[in-house]
Amino acid sequence: MASGGEVGGALTDNIGSEDLEDIKCQPCQEDSEIREAVGVCTDCQEYLCQRCFDGHKIPKLTRGHQLLNKQEMMRSKQEKIQVIGSPVSDVSTIVKADHSHDINVKCADDKKDCRITGSVILPDNRLLIADCNNNKLKAVDVKPGQVSSQLTLSSNPWDIAVINNNQVAVTLPWAHKVDFVTTAGKLSVDRSLQLGDYCYGIDYRNDKLAVSFILADKICILDLQGTVLHSIKPVKQSTRLFYLPYYTSFGPDKTTLYVSNGGRNEALLIQFDGTIVTSYTDNDLKYPRGIALDRYGNVYVCAQSSHTIHQLTPDCKKIRVLLTEKDGLYKPRTVCYSKSDNKLYVGMNGYNSVKVYKATLGRD
Repeated sequence: MASGGEVGGALTDNIGSEDLEDIKCQPCQEDSEIREAVGVCTDCQEYLCQRCFDGHKIPKLTRGHQLLNKQEMMRSKQEKIQVIGSPVSDVSTIVKADHSHDINVKCADDKKDCRITGSVILPDNRLLIADCNNNKLKAVDVKPGQVSSQLTLSSNPWDIAVINNNQVAVTLPWAHKVDFVTTAGKLSVDRSLQLGDYCYGIDYRNDKLAVSFILADKICILDLQGTVLHSIKPVKQSTRLFYLPYYTSFGPDKTTLYVSNGGRNEALLIQFDGTIVTSYTDNDLKYPRGIALDRYGNVYVCAQSSHTIHQLTPDCKKIRVLLTEKDGLYKPRTVCYSKSDNKLYVGMNGYNSVKVYKATLGRD
């Protein structure tokens, strides 16, 4: 997931160049590097350091993006050029996704069909999936389309969060723990964090983990040593905030989370104090599961029982039902977005392949 920088990813139209001294490069933060931002890409909606700013002009995918340096950002203060935090109606976004191919992730020693419950794109652009049925993490080289490394865990894995260049965190609900796994070279467990309850969804941002507990119907914000920083509960104790919150993802700033409320067929955007910022329901959003964000801040929610993936704005307003059963979906559990190749990777329940969809950019 994209990091938010020192201002949580919100760049208002009155920012000055002097403010950039306190804003860090967002792509580098994803790699656990701290570099001062010197500008912004209005298409990617990200602050960039000098290295990333210059490098953004080279790849075919990004060379046409609008880049603003410090001076141009100052000029935008008067001209009201759209930048991060403003409405994105004039910025390219994903308008459709077409099925490209499938990647078979079933290994010769797998004893069961795959049940892909978690997925992330690693910093080296490999796809990492949690195969719950076979107790495995599997790293997939997406270009040749094959599993390059696998790790058998002590229990069934569920969800994955990228911590840095060489480490991920994986929830193991039935073992009541999170494993920290080294991804450089051969996959290996570095350490474990016992949480004492069935932990399912997980995400990471700014040295904090967000972990969902479906039986306790709660979400906790933890540091990397397991200290509980926030336990998110309903504002009114008489109400039930969560009902089977299988997945969660940090929102566009440091104080909000997206939650798939599986028992209520809704997606929530909540604050750490339990306040509901907004919610989304739809007739085609049945049994919501995995959540992902793209480079523009749009939200993607898997609806397992309606065999769909919904595309929402950052404030959970419906853009479209992006993918359906007609596109090859059947009980989608997890989705992740690759910025490097502009593709969506979808894992499904009881399916031995990952569906790959090529995204088309446009303007709504």
